[in-house]
Amino acid sequence: MLSSDKGPHGTNASGFGVAADEAGQTYEVTKLSEEHGFLLYQDRRPEVGTLLRIFPNHSCAVMAQSDGFVLRHANGHSEDHVVSARGNFI
Repeated sequence: MLSSDKGPHGTNASGFGVAADEAGQTYEVTKLSEEHGFLLYQDRRPEVGTLLRIFPNHSCAVMAQSDGFVLRHANGHSEDHVVSARGNFI
């Protein structure tokens, strides 16, 4: 799930986030359209069906639409968290 919001002002973030494959190849998410994301690639295009991990530039609206999320640390440890404010917009 991605948001069309590019993130906090002043971060100079480009695009909408980064996608990465299992080998660590990264692709900038440059455009969003309904159910589609468009990736910029340099050397190799991901094959159809490749699983990609998405790292959004901005996730506030994304988090509000989710029941929970997982934080994964560099050491491999992970933590499950519940989004207790889901759907509670002011």
